[in-house]
Amino acid sequence: MRENHANWDEWISYAFYVYNTTIHTTTAYTPLELVYGFISEVPSALRETPNVQLLSNQEKCKEYYDKDSETIEIQIGQKVLLFDETVRRGRIKKLSPQYFGP
Repeated sequence: MRENHANWDEWISYAFYVYNTTIHTTTAYTPLELVYGFISEVPSALRETPNVQLLSNQEKCKEYYDKDSETIEIQIGQKVLLFDETVRRGRIKKLSPQYFGP
C-alpha cells in the first residue's frame, strides 16, 4: 500500500479475507465459519476443540474473579457471622438483618 493510501481499494479484499479467517477470542471461531458453517481452506496450526477453548475461558474467568478475592481461615471456636439467604430471596421482610450470629 502506498504511504498516502491512494490504492486502498486494491488491498481491501485482502483485509476482509484476513479478518474473516482469523479466530476471534470471544467466540473461538472465525466469522466465515460462523456465517457459512465451514472452515476456510487456509493452512494453519492445529485448532483446539470448542470444549478445550471453553475450559480455558472458564479458567481465565476464575483467575479474574479470584484476583481480588482473599482466602479466610477460620479456627474452631472462632465467632463468625452467617449470611441469611432467606433475606436475599425475599422470604422474610426486607428490613430484617442479613447476617446472624454472636
